[in-house]
Amino acid sequence: MPVLFFNAGDKIEEVLPYSIPTGQDVHCIARWRMLAPKEDFFEVPTELEVVQTNDTIAVQFARDITTKFGSRGVVRVKPDYNAALEDPEKGIEHYPYATSKDGAIARGQELWEGYLRRIVQSHLNDCEAARAAGGAPRSAMGFTKRALKMLNVRDPGEEYFQSLRKGEAVDKGGNPALAALQAQNELIMTMMLAILQGKPVDPEALKKLAETPNAIGVNKSGEVVTSGVMTGEIKKPITHEDVTPKAVAQPRGKGDRAKDAEKQF
Repeated sequence: MPVLFFNAGDKIEEVLPYSIPTGQDVHCIARWRMLAPKEDFFEVPTELEVVQTNDTIAVQFARDITTKFGSRGVVRVKPDYNAALEDPEKGIEHYPYATSKDGAIARGQELWEGYLRRIVQSHLNDCEAARAAGGAPRSAMGFTKRALKMLNVRDPGEEYFQSLRKGEAVDKGGNPALAALQAQNELIMTMMLAILQGKPVDPEALKKLAETPNAIGVNKSGEVVTSGVMTGEIKKPITHEDVTPKAVAQPRGKGDRAKDAEKQF
């Protein structure tokens, strides 16, 4: 007797393998094509007939389908199922069963929405991790993009991209430290571009870099001088004026320790 299922989500086409123990080769494998229509019921056989031998063999497609697709809204209609035995500590994705068609539709829709939420939440977590690391969150693609649209959730990665296209600020108060870093990077990029084009550097821009870790000193005018902002290596100042470098403690070597020892005698 076939088993009835309800698919609350997208159409699923899957080829399920099964062995034929009555064949000449014990390793003989056959395949059965499963077709689960979108938001509709479908039947799954519990036994198949082998045309070559006219034998009837039992198959476990119903079990395999429940295990593989139950969490995404494929519910098995099982009249003798006892929902009272479900563990409330576990999610319903562990119990893709219902005793009736109406119950299968209700549980299937709940499972499908939960599946979409997990897909969306994973993408949101990735975007947040990228922003926290100072990087750029990526726009959703494929099914993740569709899941965001189905749940009416805005894509942080796409919003980031669109803000760059419009020249707007990337972070609007969500992360003050990140916003400050982004503003600093934009300022540095503007200054480096001016230098490469042979244009004078704005003194006001230099003052803004006074609190940056890339500052290496001040000139006679009291302006902050910085360099190596692109690579992190300090090779030469931006201007050709004399610069008073910051005091840097040099590491003491073996010779220094020997001289200190001589002074003691």
